[in-house]
Amino acid sequence: MENGLTLPVVFVTHRGVDFDAVASMILAALALGLNINNPNEVILVFIAPGTKYVDQFEKPVFHFDVGGMYDKRNFDHHQFPDCPSAVMLVYETYVDKLAQIIPLKELQSFTEMVNEADSPSLLEQERSAEYKAKRFEVMQMLHEINDQY
Repeated sequence: MENGLTLPVVFVTHRGVDFDAVASMILAALALGLNINNPNEVILVFIAPGTKYVDQFEKPVFHFDVGGMYDKRNFDHHQFPDCPSAVMLVYETYVDKLAQIIPLKELQSFTEMVNEADSPSLLEQERSAEYKAKRFEVMQMLHEINDQY
C-alpha cells in the first residue's frame, strides 16, 4: 500500500465512543489514505479506558483516545494536561497530509469544534442547548468530511 501499511489496520478506541475518538479516527484514515468504512482496510476495536490493545496477528494498530501514549500510532491526550483532545494530536501528526485533502482553515475550524464539543464543561451540561447545538454541528461536519473526502 502507498502509505507502507499492511492492510487491514486496526483502529482502537474506548467503549462509549465520543466526538474526539470518532473525529480522530476519521482524520487519521484520511491522512493515511484509508477508507474507514471498509473492513478490509480498517478494523475497529473498542476497549475499556485505561487499557491497550495488542493484535495477535501483528496488524498495524493505532490507538485513539486510549493507550496512554502519543506517537505516530497512538493518540491519547489524557496524560497531557494542556492537550484538549486526541484529534489535536492527530492534527499535529498529519497536518501536512490533511491540508492536501481538506482546506487548512476548515481543518482548523473542525478540530476546534471537536475540542469544544469534547470539553468537560460541555459534557457536564449534556442536556444543554449549547451542547446539543455543538454536537449537531460536529456530527454534520464528520459526515461531510467522511463523505466528501
